[in-house]
Amino acid sequence: MKKKEWNEGLDHLDPDIVEKYVEQKDRLARQRKMSKAMWLRFGAVAACFVLIVSAIVVVTMLKGDAPGIIPNPDNSDRYKDFTIQSGEYGIVWPWEYKTVYEKYYSIDVGGTEFIGQQRELSASYVGEKLGSYKATGYDDTSDEVYHEYFDAYEIKDVASNRLIAVKMEDHYYVFISEKYNPPATWGGVLEEYSLPQYVKLGRFSVDGDGKEKAYHILNNDEYIWSVLSEAENAEAANPVGWHNNIGSYISFTVTSEAFGIYKRAMYITESGYVWTNAFDGEYLYYIGEDAAGKIIKHAKDNSTAAEFEPYNKTVAGKVTEITDDYILVDDSVLCKDPADGITYKVMLDDVKISRYVECDFVKVGSTVVVSYEGDIDTKSGNAISKAIDISEGIISDGDVLIPE
Repeated sequence: MKKKEWNEGLDHLDPDIVEKYVEQKDRLARQRKMSKAMWLRFGAVAACFVLIVSAIVVVTMLKGDAPGIIPNPDNSDRYKDFTIQSGEYGIVWPWEYKTVYEKYYSIDVGGTEFIGQQRELSASYVGEKLGSYKATGYDDTSDEVYHEYFDAYEIKDVASNRLIAVKMEDHYYVFISEKYNPPATWGGVLEEYSLPQYVKLGRFSVDGDGKEKAYHILNNDEYIWSVLSEAENAEAANPVGWHNNIGSYISFTVTSEAFGIYKRAMYITESGYVWTNAFDGEYLYYIGEDAAGKIIKHAKDNSTAAEFEPYNKTVAGKVTEITDDYILVDDSVLCKDPADGITYKVMLDDVKISRYVECDFVKVGSTVVVSYEGDIDTKSGNAISKAIDISEGIISDGDVLIPE
């Protein structure tokens, strides 16, 4: 569908349906403690009744400079010049098509509400059992509230009033306290979250993110954690408006399975602050210009240059085959020479992806963009085992467009 046709289609939505959906979305947003600027579309697909909320994100992908679409830099000259107009959207699935952690996003533990991070946790991180507690879920399509009891556990060496593990269908998932309550000192953060144990400081950028910025990989983070540990008495500061005068800084990428977080950030500024959004909000502490300067200098002097890395990796192409186990996506349509095309095998063993097929979003002949984490297994037919979502695309005059 062309964008003009799509926008005109929005004008014909039943206002009562839109109003009801907005009310549901707002209630769910409050329950999940999240808010986004979004616009919506509404539709029925096959046997699945779904709501889709969307926000357009445009990314220009030039020849030889498409790290989000090319898994192997050696193949970067395969593609034509093109633009991806990517839709950052969430489909509100019917109850039966949700994963268990999507269904039950909140659990009450002794009067404290914990919100699911929607990330699985290895059993090796799980500590003592805390008890069995009532979780809450909400079905957007039927407006029904569900409850179920699940066992909750400590996460080893992490304060249980901050983060817990919840066992659902024989897997563990990270839940975080919904209370925004940063420790009074930086030492409290280090202790309550066991930061040096669970966060490996590696990739960082200088003065912001984006393709034009400088990226580095730290050789070793022990010295930086030692300096940060010495600043344990640093007191919490108010982060409101702080970004407006941030000055020069380095930004570490923070990923931790134990915390259920992926590519959050930790800043060290020349003005003497450490800031992170790794937990239940923004944490800001003044560690002093001397400590910050040592960290920044050490990082720059003990690292190697690195390339820009997108938040999520993607592949795009035509769907050539759908089986019970996988989808084949052929990217030759994007190549200067179709003979250089690569076929990717997107595995369907996770309901997060198989539901796109079951609900008829993806068919043979569809042009799609697949977002994924992890690596492509080239030894297993370019298999993608950690796909996150699939977006429908349109190719026009060498461009790949994602209709919203």
